Amino acid sequence: MSSSSHVYTSVTSYQVLQRDGNNTATIHLPGQAPQTLGVGGPYTVGNAIQVMVGDVWVMAGQSNMRGYGYILDPVSGESLVTRPLARVHLFGSDEKWTLASEPTHRLALSPRRVHHTLPDPTVRDPTKPSVRGASLGLAFAAKYQAEMNGVPVGLIASAHGGVTIQDWTRSAKDPEQDTLYGAMIGRIKSNGYGNVNGIGSDSSSSSSISISIRNSVAGVLWYQGESNAVTHELADGFYDATKNLIKTCKDDLGDQLPFVVVQIGRHLWDDGTNSIQGWGSVRDDQHNLLLSLTNEARATVTVTATAAEVETMAMAMAMVGEGAGMEVDPTIDVVSSIDCEMDDPVHLSAKGLARVGHRLALAASAIILKTRKDGQSASPRLSEARFQSITLPPSLPQSLPPSLVQGTFPSRPSILVSFVPHDLKWKNTASASASAADIDIDTDTNSNTNANNHINGNGNKRLDVNLAVNGFSLRDSEGNRVYSIIKALVEGPNVRLYISSQAIKAIESREIYVHYGYGKDPICDLETQSGMGLLASSIRIFCE
Repeated sequence: MSSSSHVYTSVTSYQVLQRDGNNTATIHLPGQAPQTLGVGGPYTVGNAIQVMVGDVWVMAGQSNMRGYGYILDPVSGESLVTRPLARVHLFGSDEKWTLASEPTHRLALSPRRVHHTLPDPTVRDPTKPSVRGASLGLAFAAKYQAEMNGVPVGLIASAHGGVTIQDWTRSAKDPEQDTLYGAMIGRIKSNGYGNVNGIGSDSSSSSSISISIRNSVAGVLWYQGESNAVTHELADGFYDATKNLIKTCKDDLGDQLPFVVVQIGRHLWDDGTNSIQGWGSVRDDQHNLLLSLTNEARATVTVTATAAEVETMAMAMAMVGEGAGMEVDPTIDVVSSIDCEMDDPVHLSAKGLARVGHRLALAASAIILKTRKDGQSASPRLSEARFQSITLPPSLPQSLPPSLVQGTFPSRPSILVSFVPHDLKWKNTASASASAADIDIDTDTNSNTNANNHINGNGNKRLDVNLAVNGFSLRDSEGNRVYSIIKALVEGPNVRLYISSQAIKAIESREIYVHYGYGKDPICDLETQSGMGLLASSIRIFCE
């Protein structure tokens, strides 16, 4: 959080004022003496009541950020949304501050022209958000407050359904009315931060935006990419466009602006196109938003290399696990949604969105509190995949097929997958006291059953540990699958993939990668005990 101060020249009821680095907000209303308020509230400022001082987060992107989950369970009628919370307020689509509740977005009420010119089903039918308008906003705020000692939270609704990253490009049109980016900035401007001039011009940020709105929000929550994943062609350029958007936001709102991204989830509709490549490409690009070359690595790049070539090198290093040449931007994080419940082929359910909101809050609070370790993100990601042979312990059940304990391979081939952060605790592990002898190998490649509640060779009941997980696959550089994972088991902070002899032949003959969350509709379930999901990505297998 920046130590720079910004002065509010107007305040309205239920507004959340963004705290500065001193945990205060300064107000200077016309004709009155300046006043400084500390974090908390509610305060009465002039005629404005229920004013808070805390952290203001912008909700931006497309429909999964706008929210399209069912408000009520279609069968039972039970409410599925997070209830309104004390000290959580919303600057809604109508650009009025209220106590926050779902739905957070009602675009039909927006005074901004762009929300009525770009198509969105909730604009065509203004009653739809009352049925399908559950978002991640209140779940985010609830967890964020829990992590931040109860700080008041303000949410600014700025998402729009069905849009591409190109629709968020700053342009020379009437910005506050005709562009999504300009409308977002216009909302921030309208909260009493002073004048914003020339948004969409080619001038530098120092002249295009009054310094009074820099550092005036805590950060941006961003969930967009499904519209670009529809085809490989639309996915081209997604990485550069998203990086440019982040840079524009930082230029306009503060160099240290936190920007927390949701990696797109599944797509349940088989439309017969090659969009599987587009879906994977967008996920990879979002994963790699975290990464950039270190200064040392950049020094090895020719001075004629373009920015795109430098970023391509960073992404290549990420794929092969060469972490020494990369660093993680301390103001950017990415969270997973690939394992979350859905209501239709592309939209997360209220429960799925609540999980994502929880993850966004953990990532956002870690950036604000500066609790992330150097070079690590709040979200777990692949770090290394190493081929190993494991000798089967004598205590394995005698009922195991002879093919697994005898024959060509006296030991079991496997791949040990490690992650960053390195001290992860997975939900799939109930205890760390079990030994490798507790591993139960299943030869059915279509089954990934749990290795719990079995009897080991000594007649003792096994602990509920080393549970099987889903979502991993082995593929070559073209994405062709190597059908060879027998079982994936949690092993402490790592995951061990037990593989067949065919996989060894593939690994010895060509480059093979471990993927997590490949394709449009993978089944993934690896989650930390804190609720963070593993990011979809891939990494090359290292052979000793």
